[in-house]
Amino acid sequence: MAGPDIFVSYKSEERGRVQLLVAALRALRLVVFWDADIDAGDNWRQVLETNLASASVVIVVWSREAVGSEFVHDEADRGQGRQVLI
Repeated sequence: MAGPDIFVSYKSEERGRVQLLVAALRALRLVVFWDADIDAGDNWRQVLETNLASASVVIVVWSREAVGSEFVHDEADRGQGRQVLI
């Protein structure tokens, strides 16, 4: 199975704002992954890793909170390393 078109990285405090972005992208019929797609009981780290590694594009939603997040920086670095970071 192919990965998502877009992996969205953000700080959880921005969830409401990011939800609007995800909805807009999905309205364009893009396959979007964000952490709200992880089901209860799933190995969240493995789900994130798989989707991050296979996404065509990684979008980072930078905010004051995101700048201080090690997870967001790691996801941005991985996207940049694959040359798919926006």
